[in-house]
Amino acid sequence: MSDEVSARYLRKCLRDSDEDMELVTIVASFIVVVATASYGQVYRVKEVTWNECERSQVRATWMNTLKNETKCREQLRLDIRCFDKLCHLLQSKGGLVTTRNVTVKEVVAQFLHVLAHDLKNRTAQALFARFGETVSRQFHVVLESILKLGDYYIKRVDHTTNYAHDNKWKWFEGAVGALDGTYIKMIVPIDDRARYRDRKGDTSTNVLATCDPNLHFTYVLPGWEGSASDPRILRDALRRPNDKYFLVDLGYTNCEGFLTPYKKTRYHLNLWRGNIPTNYMELFNLRHSSARNTIERAFGEENMEETTYLQEVEQELEAMEGIDMEEKDNDFISSTRSTNEWTEFMDQLAKTMFFTLEMTRQGKEHSVPLPAPARRSYNSWNSKMDTILTSTLYQQINEGNKGDRDFKPQAYQAVADKLRVELNIILSAAHVKNRIKVWKKHYAVITEIRNYTKFRWDEERKMLVIPVEELEDWKNYCKVITSGL
Repeated sequence: MSDEVSARYLRKCLRDSDEDMELVTIVASFIVVVATASYGQVYRVKEVTWNECERSQVRATWMNTLKNETKCREQLRLDIRCFDKLCHLLQSKGGLVTTRNVTVKEVVAQFLHVLAHDLKNRTAQALFARFGETVSRQFHVVLESILKLGDYYIKRVDHTTNYAHDNKWKWFEGAVGALDGTYIKMIVPIDDRARYRDRKGDTSTNVLATCDPNLHFTYVLPGWEGSASDPRILRDALRRPNDKYFLVDLGYTNCEGFLTPYKKTRYHLNLWRGNIPTNYMELFNLRHSSARNTIERAFGEENMEETTYLQEVEQELEAMEGIDMEEKDNDFISSTRSTNEWTEFMDQLAKTMFFTLEMTRQGKEHSVPLPAPARRSYNSWNSKMDTILTSTLYQQINEGNKGDRDFKPQAYQAVADKLRVELNIILSAAHVKNRIKVWKKHYAVITEIRNYTKFRWDEERKMLVIPVEELEDWKNYCKVITSGL
């Protein structure tokens, strides 16, 4: 019995000893943590803090480096004179003002440096010794001022200008300029190099541009990868009046709005040295090349010094009147599809040129009026076209060419082909798709009337039947619907 009591007492003493040891360990750990924190608070390296004087000194040092011509070009991509001119324009016409904490030159320099080197906000914070919110706010202030300059420098293109006095362009009545693309070399991340690799093996962006006979750019579309083809970029830029056209090279489709030279015929100007045209196609290509060379010259002149460019822009700016940016013409080209009408217009134009040249060589004064550009013929949908559309779409559903939400592209093309075969009407798949959209709008209106109004729908005649006594209510309903559109 005594042995059992001794064992119990021994186990109790061991438990008490373990609890005391655990308590001692916890207390010791707490003391170590407190001592370590106290030591770090007293002896750790202090964080470097920036006062306003040091921040201003950092920015002033950076601005002083821009007084060097080479450094200014490296940091801002502009020379000192252009930079001063830009600051003057932003201040006088863009509404940019000097504040208590920053000057116009400083904020413009920061804006240009961020754009030139694609800096992130955090990088700009360290470079300019400013907070992230300040960097972002100042950047957008300059951006808004630059956008205001667009009201002075960007003006509407006048397609009514007559170039009959220009010996190169008088043969192309209706032409508003030349169109071409150019590669601009650029540095891109490694993952994107494949997309930006052009046919010459360089990493670049493919820029589409148009210019008028006076070498003034009228349209620029940047941003496409160097691997993108010229016709693909052109489809992205389509918005042209249908009674005008551009001169383009063979990289594009000869279609309405875009006049190409003849294939397999001498074209470039350097190939005509010592040669004369012997047929209408060669004469057409010669005059086409002579006129379209305008865009090549315009691209070449963009490599001039920025100072000369800004001088010209400033002169135009001073003489410029107000600008009306309202869109007045909604009749635009929306596709690049070759048509027989456009090909015939091209042949007739070339033959007229050659006939006039032959008469001139023979000393005869005889001129033939140049043909007008071929205009698109517009087709209004009628009951026969709608019947073919309905039957063809039903057939396409049976063939599995309808997805969960809409028809597949081959279904729209099948309708266009059917219309061409049955009615000799040339439409694109986009026209068919737009017609279906019209149907959906009409169906939505009819559904609303049937479900939410008292007017009766005749299932046999497939039309609304409005009794005489409800005619006034119907007129009021139409007024309400019309006013809400």
